[in-house]
Amino acid sequence: MKRTVLWLAIALAASAMAAGLWFSGSRETRTAAAILPSLVAQAAGLGPITATAVGHEYRQDDLPNIAAAPDGSLWAAWLSFAGDRDDVAIRHYQDGKWLNLLWVPGTSGDNWLPQVAVDARNRVWVVWSQQLDGNWDLYARRFDPEKQEWGKLERLTRDPLPDIIRQRVGPGAAKPGKPFSVTSHL
Repeated sequence: MKRTVLWLAIALAASAMAAGLWFSGSRETRTAAAILPSLVAQAAGLGPITATAVGHEYRQDDLPNIAAAPDGSLWAAWLSFAGDRDDVAIRHYQDGKWLNLLWVPGTSGDNWLPQVAVDARNRVWVVWSQQLDGNWDLYARRFDPEKQEWGKLERLTRDPLPDIIRQRVGPGAAKPGKPFSVTSHL
């Protein structure tokens, strides 16, 4: 039992490493990343693990973040770079497959470290740092998958100092009616 758990942990670590390589690597690196977790899992006798490209085929996708929804599905958010700008993308994993990629409206520009969370009503919240007019601030937008509808763009900070590093979205907030708290550390 301990040996199986150890091999499973190694396979999961290899999967996480492969995901990092997949989001940031070249086509050759992505091919190697896709094979790595499966080889480790097969060596451990756990069976094959298959890798699926989640990001955009022709862009550089970085800084993935994943959140579990109350219905058991997963949501991923990441930064997607295309030559002169970053965009924030999200994608839903449900019933064993990845659904269509969605671009978060209002994120095209200079962005950093998107985070995703899902509230008790299964609405998806995306928070990211964005530079506008020479200042970095935190922004958020809600997506309602049932209605296929985006909420308004919300600016969470207005400080003249940069609000860019290590923001985290999590359940529980200080104010009633606010499903999440956001913390930012410099």
